[in-house]
Amino acid sequence: MNGPSLLLVVTDTTRADLLATHGSPLAAAARQGRTYPRATSTAPWTPPAHASMLTGLAPSEHGVWRANLFDEQGRPRPRPVQGEVAERWLPARLAAVGYRTLGVSANPWVAPYFGFDHGFERFESLRAWGPRWASRAVSARVARRLPTPVARRLRRRRMARRLRDAGPDAGTGHTLETLSAWVAESDRPFFAFLNLMEAHWPYRPPAGFDGFSASEARQALDLLARLGQFKRFTLEAYFGRAALAAEEQAILRRLYTGEVEYLERRLAELLERLADAGRLERTVVVIVADHGEQLGEHGLYGHGSSLYEPLLNVPLLVLGPKELTGRGVEGARVSTQRLYDAMLGWAGCEAVPLGGHGPVVADREGMWYQPVVQRMPDAEPRKADLQATSWALYDGDWKYVRDELGHEALYDLGADPAETRDAGSGGPQDAMRRRLAETLAARRPCLSTPGAGEHDAQIESELRALGYL
Repeated sequence: MNGPSLLLVVTDTTRADLLATHGSPLAAAARQGRTYPRATSTAPWTPPAHASMLTGLAPSEHGVWRANLFDEQGRPRPRPVQGEVAERWLPARLAAVGYRTLGVSANPWVAPYFGFDHGFERFESLRAWGPRWASRAVSARVARRLPTPVARRLRRRRMARRLRDAGPDAGTGHTLETLSAWVAESDRPFFAFLNLMEAHWPYRPPAGFDGFSASEARQALDLLARLGQFKRFTLEAYFGRAALAAEEQAILRRLYTGEVEYLERRLAELLERLADAGRLERTVVVIVADHGEQLGEHGLYGHGSSLYEPLLNVPLLVLGPKELTGRGVEGARVSTQRLYDAMLGWAGCEAVPLGGHGPVVADREGMWYQPVVQRMPDAEPRKADLQATSWALYDGDWKYVRDELGHEALYDLGADPAETRDAGSGGPQDAMRRRLAETLAARRPCLSTPGAGEHDAQIESELRALGYL
């Protein structure tokens, strides 16, 4: 109980190139801590990426992915976090040594239904927070039976009505109030976990489209109405049947960037609240994303569909006592999987470095395991490709990508950060192919198995609202 308090803030779906940039509200704070510009997520979407941070295991080891998340009907399975996975669960281990534990999540994937509340004294799920973007309104149900032009006008009108009152907040304001009140209840060291969803689709612009001209606001409104089912659009893009014009891509990026800017202001407020409460100096604060977001790179949008850098390169900022966390910029590539061991070490008052411990690898399960893909009428011919797991292995500036079918590519991120040119075969590729095979062979067997239990209709509805089902 002599260790510092620990605060893990996951800024869901946040790109590394947009958070804590020069002149932003977090830039000054970053200079007082240690930043990791080459931090890499273990997976390009939420459940496996979170589980890796909370277990210290790769997705194929902890098993919070693939068939463990969906049953044969494409419905979400309950509690993949169980058994040996639960025994490793970070909040449970910290609670066992006397830490107070709090979890607040705005993401329906990171919820008690899936077991993410394990080990927390208190866990609050905000999945129903804010404007209801799910298609539950009477007008939405009626629109499904109307001619396309009429339905499009109704969707646009409904979207405009929502945006008149909606702002960029997706629950972070409520989360900060909850954390402040909870921290004030006791002087004991605490572990708090926060999932913040502002950067996740739907990208909510400021009320009235502040900063947009009248024509830009109309364009943005039309674009948001058209992309109401964003996950469906991202999959159409994955199959090469959807695209956005350059001006539409620019609008989408502006909306997304606006959400990230709002999020940064609230993160700066979070640090101020801890300082005002006298708790900041003895708290290790980790600000990290579970994964990024594609905004048109390689013709892709959203997340979960690739292992490109806009998804895997995530922001990572660590603030805390200098003797534990260090200062400055870490040039080495680090995996978010290492946060597990680091936080346990910091709790024991040990300085645990995040870099330099084994290969950095990211895993991606096949797209077929997402129910919305299984329902696409022409997905069957590509079923083998869609089912294949793929991996990205890093070595300095080299990035090697391979899937179970033997497809592979090699990128030199130093010379080609946009990953537009396959460096081809040769010495580096052969060496990295062998290293990836050795790394995968050394992994432990999957700890999680498909669960069973009552189906949660509300969780399904929330995931459907985000386009996952």
